[in-house]
Amino acid sequence: AEDAAKIPFPENPTLKKNGAYKLIGNSVKRVDAVAKSNGTAKFGIDIRLPGMLYAVVSRPPIPGATLGKVDEKAARNVPGVVDVVKFNDRIAVLAKNTHAAKKGRDALAAEWKIASNLQLSSAGIMQGLKDAAPKGINVDERGNVEEAGKKAARFIEAEYEFPFLAHACMEPMNCTVNFDGQTAEFWGGHQMPTLDRMAAAKVLGIAEDKVTINTTYAGGSFGRRAAKDSDYVVEGAALAKIVKKPLKITWTREDDMHGGMYRPMNFHRARIGLDEKGRAISWQHEIAGQSIMAGGPMEAMIKEGKEPVVTEGVSETKYALPNFRVLQARVPSPITTLWWRSVGHTHTAFAMETLIDELAEAAKVDPMAFRKKLLAKEARHLAVLNLLQKESGWGTRKPPKGRAWGLAIHESFASVVGQVAEVSIENGRPRVHKVWAVGHIGQVVNPDGAKTQMEGGIGFGLSALHQGITFEAGQV
Repeated sequence: AEDAAKIPFPENPTLKKNGAYKLIGNSVKRVDAVAKSNGTAKFGIDIRLPGMLYAVVSRPPIPGATLGKVDEKAARNVPGVVDVVKFNDRIAVLAKNTHAAKKGRDALAAEWKIASNLQLSSAGIMQGLKDAAPKGINVDERGNVEEAGKKAARFIEAEYEFPFLAHACMEPMNCTVNFDGQTAEFWGGHQMPTLDRMAAAKVLGIAEDKVTINTTYAGGSFGRRAAKDSDYVVEGAALAKIVKKPLKITWTREDDMHGGMYRPMNFHRARIGLDEKGRAISWQHEIAGQSIMAGGPMEAMIKEGKEPVVTEGVSETKYALPNFRVLQARVPSPITTLWWRSVGHTHTAFAMETLIDELAEAAKVDPMAFRKKLLAKEARHLAVLNLLQKESGWGTRKPPKGRAWGLAIHESFASVVGQVAEVSIENGRPRVHKVWAVGHIGQVVNPDGAKTQMEGGIGFGLSALHQGITFEAGQV
């Protein structure tokens, strides 16, 4: 690097042409593949320090609950338990191993003071979103929706409800920290180590340069290890400040499912006016959901009350819709939320593509041809649809008996992806048998990596079909 720095910087560098690439565009094996396959790769959960204690934490069962009386006797009598520590309206059981810490935590008899949120429920939150949706602010408008709507022969109206969703990382959430009173060192699969460092320094009352963040492999994150308030790191720092010994906090699966930081619950309502030929001439799309950016370092992205990640995937749609309006309502909730996988696109893509299918049916036009017409000026989208049609055989052959094909195309983070899914209904539930996927994703450096990411995305989509976090009486 030092030798390269001495080379004069050319004013007009000549870029390689595609045919001259030796590595770009060729599949290569990941250098960490062997370590991840044989178990030698170090994840946060694998970190062991001399004299380290293991902690499992009891947290408020309902948002806003505060800690009351605690009977620690049974917990302290669990073999292996070393100490019980109260901090930040939490109780940590420290032990010689995680199993003992969990048994001790489960043996605690704690009283929680619940002043509010006991009536909190998914049904109530969803109703609040529905009520707020038509009162949202205008974040995107093309043409004149009202005037065009007056000429509509009929309307298509649809509502979509999306639940809270947990990240459900394969590696349990964890934080290992060693604080000696002057300096601190953390280990874990940090997704935003800079913010974690800032947060830890603030809690510990030391300068940021006294905090070292060691980023290990992460057994999944999908946004969870990038919490806007560095929650799991802050928790580790707060406990370490009291204990002043090396320690690891581990979240159980139940802790993770109950611990908040969910993809927000969202609601969509669309009213689309059609002319006599079934063509969309007006479209009003209302989206209501809880803010993700508020209260964190990215709150500055919210301009005039408009939060891009709530409506992305709808507000900048490339479909040629002449009279189109998007309303956004941000509804507060005591439930903590966080970005999840592709953030807003996790719900907007489904709503938009389902609506496009309804419009195609209303116009009595093939869904593939219908999309091509609305995307006639979008070269990348058309390229995806044309190749997808060729590879899947859409329009030239039929799906097997008892099965049907579904189609969707969506642009997210500058990539355009189209898919055809072969689906059947078994015991009243959809079953996906095969998926054809085409992506227009720019210059591919490692084709195998791109293919793997596409396959993983399909798996994520299928898992979301069956997931959901539900609240009743303030609890999951």
